[in-house]
Amino acid sequence: MTDGSPGTYIRDILAQHNQSLTRWPDRRLDALRVWIEPSSAAANWDPNFPLVAEKVFDEWREAGFPLRFDMQRGAGADIEIRWAGSVAEKGQQIGVTTKTTDHNGWIVHAEIVIATHDPTGRPLSHATIAGVARHEVGHALGLGHSPNPADVMYPESRTPIISAADRATLHLLYVLPPGVVK
Repeated sequence: MTDGSPGTYIRDILAQHNQSLTRWPDRRLDALRVWIEPSSAAANWDPNFPLVAEKVFDEWREAGFPLRFDMQRGAGADIEIRWAGSVAEKGQQIGVTTKTTDHNGWIVHAEIVIATHDPTGRPLSHATIAGVARHEVGHALGLGHSPNPADVMYPESRTPIISAADRATLHLLYVLPPGVVK
């Protein structure tokens, strides 16, 4: 696979996932259903967090994600976002995404958990929650980590902007079929 990879970090994603890609099936008419937990008992939870997370889906849509999103009122959606006081059992992470795929590499469900405070116990700001949501939604869409700190998908993302490389990688991911790339 040499065509289309310049300007992307698709090779890094392949290296991270045993030369395999996962992505959502083409759904021209049906939007991906998204549910964001509307309230939480998690420490430091803010009632504005769901709206902050919802706006991130607009950013990914505007970045060229080829599917639509439909916000749902109840659980059971394709992508679910939940809140937790921490995800410290995962090390220093403040967000984690778990994807379920079928045997062909199609994503069939994704669950994102976002912490409301960092591993030291400091409450997270709206900007940090947006950054974590932006990064984790990238994972839910099929992206892996980028080696470039200027990309949203860098493991410790600090940028509020979905980069040209993030966009190019997302575009290429949705041109290629899921599964093992030879």
